[in-house]
Amino acid sequence: MITGIIAVVWLGAVWGLHKRAADQSFLEEGARVDVVSEEFVLREDYLGVYLNDHKIGYSSFILKEAGQSTQSAARGRVYLFSSESRLRVDAMGIPFDVRMRSYGSVNDDLELRDFSFAFESSGQTIQSIGTVEDHTLRVTTKSEGSGDVHEYPLDGPIFAPDTIHLVVARCGLKVGEEYSFTVYDPLTTSLGEINVRVERKETIDWEDGQEEAYHLILSFKGFQEDAWVDEAGDVYRERSSFGGISFVCKRETRENAMARLEGETAPLDLISASRIPSDVDILHPENVVKMRVRVSGCEPSDLLLDGTIQKLGETYPDGEFEVIVERPAYDTILEQKDTETISYTGAEEMAERLDPEPLVQSNNERIREQADEIVRGAQSRWDAVVRIAEWLHTNIAKEIRVTIPSALEVLNSMRGDCNEHSTLFAGLARSLGIP
Repeated sequence: MITGIIAVVWLGAVWGLHKRAADQSFLEEGARVDVVSEEFVLREDYLGVYLNDHKIGYSSFILKEAGQSTQSAARGRVYLFSSESRLRVDAMGIPFDVRMRSYGSVNDDLELRDFSFAFESSGQTIQSIGTVEDHTLRVTTKSEGSGDVHEYPLDGPIFAPDTIHLVVARCGLKVGEEYSFTVYDPLTTSLGEINVRVERKETIDWEDGQEEAYHLILSFKGFQEDAWVDEAGDVYRERSSFGGISFVCKRETRENAMARLEGETAPLDLISASRIPSDVDILHPENVVKMRVRVSGCEPSDLLLDGTIQKLGETYPDGEFEVIVERPAYDTILEQKDTETISYTGAEEMAERLDPEPLVQSNNERIREQADEIVRGAQSRWDAVVRIAEWLHTNIAKEIRVTIPSALEVLNSMRGDCNEHSTLFAGLARSLGIP
């Protein structure tokens, strides 16, 4: 008798969920009920991740309806999202496993309510937790036991990067339309605008056949991604390029996307894939003052030229182009900029470059103490900068890592490549008042 009652209650709950699936709101179109967990699943995307056609991992995105207690407390519809990426990459022959996870909640308009994010690789764990309340985003970033809290005033709604494909689809996918949305990116620990342009409608091939999808171009802080999304907001392909490396995510079944990589061809080495080899040996590079390089096999946009030390020169009809690299006139710079006072006391516009950041913890006591010890006895600001650079070169073990660099983590581990060196350099210098 009890078993019968339980069965009736269970069937009633499942029927209720199926009835909800008939609701014609945008998010609930095509939703399904997980009869095992009794959860109302609105969206599922599984994509295989490929580096220059070599599979290196997968990413997933799931959107579910929150429980009744959460919705009652929020006094409205609440949806829970989760995303995960697992990648296996090589750098100079060293294998790395990278894992990123995001969880959070959004309201019926897909506006962000809260999120948590974790990045794990090379023995490093970075975590961030964010909440939106009273037109303010409050983010706590944790690294090496240290927590940085930053508040961002908001002029309007904010969205999670993981849900942008749904936000755009909900706005209506019309060719030629452009949109701009405020997002917080935990990978770069920054708030900014992501711009989206709907290019055209195309037919996309995937392992279950073909699908009509809209080609979107997304731009965020100078980086660009192409994505193919259907009218329901389902993602069928993503593509981005950086430094000569092409990353492509392809929609796959859950089983194929998450299949273990054992037995696959070894992933392409990141360094080999991104380097531009020279056809000549550069003898005594320490004596080179100016160099002109003719480059082929990539686009100027693939190179992050600073416009001062590295500049774009001539372009040629065959697609090749020239890069000019010139050593700075350090003597002139020192005459104009150096001073016996180590801390910067100049124009106000430089002050923001002294502020601590979530992963450049220049206000941390350990970083301050280490910086004071390094520059003790320095006779000028330049002398202090040179001492910091030499200390890093001497004491930080040169080791390839795939991380989100954190100054405090590098100070604790005392190892890393150019990213780790530069992040700790910035933290040490800022703690002394050097921008």
